[in-house]
Amino acid sequence: MVWGLFWSYTSMNLILPIFNVNHQFDYADKVDLFGALKNPLNALQLLFTPDEKAQSLWLLLMVGAFRGWSAPGGRGAAHHRPGGCFSVTRRTG
Repeated sequence: MVWGLFWSYTSMNLILPIFNVNHQFDYADKVDLFGALKNPLNALQLLFTPDEKAQSLWLLLMVGAFRGWSAPGGRGAAHHRPGGCFSVTRRTG
């Protein structure tokens, strides 16, 4: 959790301003960390409403799941290889 908070803070205060013309994070006034900590259920509700946000999150989840499933060495790819993903080839000679 500390790692995630560190990188969130670093990205908003260091990395993103570097790429902005005005050298600032334009959406900093929209981030309300203390409000989210004070009322986490409201923060969770805002994550999924309006419906367009929920649809976008669902599509991102599906793309990520398919990508992981179809990746070499992923669960989906292991079923297509003889011996599965843990097969060992022995060399002779």
